[in-house]
Amino acid sequence: MSSLLKAGKVLVLFFYFISYVYCQPGCPGPCVSGFQCQHHGGRILGPCGSGQVCCEYGGNSGTCGHIARGNKVSNFKSPDYPTYSSGSLICKFDLELSTSSTGVRLDFLDLVMDSTPVDAKFYDMATPSCDSDMFFIKGFKDWSPDPRCGNLTGYSALVELEPGQPVLTLVFVMSSFAYKWHVRLTEITHAEIQQAGQILDNKVMLSYPPAPQRPFYPGRLSEVTQLSRNKSQSPKRVPLIGGGADATPSSVPWQASLQTIQQMPVGLCGEPKNLSIHFCGGSIIDDRTIVTAAHCFLSAAKYPHPMMDLNLMKIVVGEHNLCHVDEVPHTRSIPVASVIFHFNYLSAEIINDIALVKLANPIQFNPGVQPIALAYPGIQTTGMMPLLSGWGSIGTEENATYPPILQQTSAIEVMSEQDCMKSTVNYLKLNPHNRLSFKYKSGVSRGVCTRGIDTIIEAGFGDSGGPLAVMDKSTSRYYLYGVVSHKRPERDEKAGRSYNLNYFGKIPDYGTWILMGLVPP
Repeated sequence: MSSLLKAGKVLVLFFYFISYVYCQPGCPGPCVSGFQCQHHGGRILGPCGSGQVCCEYGGNSGTCGHIARGNKVSNFKSPDYPTYSSGSLICKFDLELSTSSTGVRLDFLDLVMDSTPVDAKFYDMATPSCDSDMFFIKGFKDWSPDPRCGNLTGYSALVELEPGQPVLTLVFVMSSFAYKWHVRLTEITHAEIQQAGQILDNKVMLSYPPAPQRPFYPGRLSEVTQLSRNKSQSPKRVPLIGGGADATPSSVPWQASLQTIQQMPVGLCGEPKNLSIHFCGGSIIDDRTIVTAAHCFLSAAKYPHPMMDLNLMKIVVGEHNLCHVDEVPHTRSIPVASVIFHFNYLSAEIINDIALVKLANPIQFNPGVQPIALAYPGIQTTGMMPLLSGWGSIGTEENATYPPILQQTSAIEVMSEQDCMKSTVNYLKLNPHNRLSFKYKSGVSRGVCTRGIDTIIEAGFGDSGGPLAVMDKSTSRYYLYGVVSHKRPERDEKAGRSYNLNYFGKIPDYGTWILMGLVPP
């Protein structure tokens, strides 16, 4: 952890200590300049000294020191918003929660910070740090999520509240030359989540019936998969999954491709066909929502990098061959409106690696483009046929081969929940005898682990965020069971073989979180 981050945490603790001391006795709000008080709709109650006034904020909008209460929607803005602020600042905003609230959605309508997420030692499990500006989400018992930084305009975070949690706090620790923010906070109730679930079920039931599925034959491997037999395996843990056989057009109608629209001189399809770059997979769950992985956008890579600009992204549905854009009549490209990530996504450990992409325009469903139902809590995978699909690469990260045709495989086995959790605890070097804080427990217990029946069925860059579906043989209906996260090397001592364990976010355990993202802001 960087010394700057440590210093930031010390400042935050100090801020908590003095937050109600710098106001004069009897002053219910912070001491700020008269301009700031009136600019943000406050009421001047009297002088504080040093040219500042005692300010009482009301309504649902405020800045540093504001306490929001009694409103479903609140707004938190930087002191000089919409203009930039500068210099050292510690700014705290409290949201007093309704007893009926289950979660809070944080929409970063305008968030410009002069810093980017940095994690130069990703493979050494170093904790990501922020170099200057950052913010914290607080109010939880005995723990807090990692700080966030970077240009997050257009992004959102969904916060799962603890039972009986009274307050949610945002703390911005800033030190750069120019920054500003406008965060919209929306409380979400259990009743709204239930209603969102009913609407989602109706949308899936009213969609077109599934297209015929071509069975997978383990002996029929694609040319790309065959090439992987002679390639060395990377010992590094990387957020990748792939492998399989060519899928037939429209056989996986819920599959989505996340693409950048930055043109490159040479790429997968060669010049001049490579008009956009596929970087992650996703699953259609309704006409405006794609489920994918958080690391596709907030990735902790080996090199520092900014957040992905939403204006340079698009979602492609109904795709089959990435190099033949007109091959399938169902193919459509849709702009991205926003991206919602899990508030406790841990990039170094790749925990809570889940996100929702909200589309600017609705998807028009047809036989080749359909939503997939979410797997429900308690679903039994025994006897169900798994289906893993995507355009992931084959081989090592340095010598990857990319298949332009959608790949799929059923030659995988789902490991038991106990074995998966044990593997994850050991992998993260957590002590299984100690009580895990919610920061880790919430992610460790929400995973699905699989391994290929054949050791060549393994990971490839580009399938992150894609679907692991299971089919209920009694109804021939597919359910989204997992979101592709990463792979890691494992050793089966009993069988005497090494293999790559594939790790997924477990959809049944994120069902409530996903439904929170479907509640209108």
